[in-house]
Amino acid sequence: MRINPSYPDVWYAKGIALNAVKRYEEAIRAFDFAIRANPHDVMALERKSRALKALGRDAEADAAHPM
Repeated sequence: MRINPSYPDVWYAKGIALNAVKRYEEAIRAFDFAIRANPHDVMALERKSRALKALGRDAEADAAHPM
């Protein structure tokens, strides 16, 4: 099943689900789709930052963090 890229909320939800099962790389990709569709999505940016931190990619996480 393919997700319509114009629905950032669906990508965000997919990222949350993948993050919950510790599939961080896939979660980051899902959050990236959500962010591309809506660059001002603070929650997607925050969650992407958390997934990056979980992988030990602290510098990237800090750069991705919205605040």
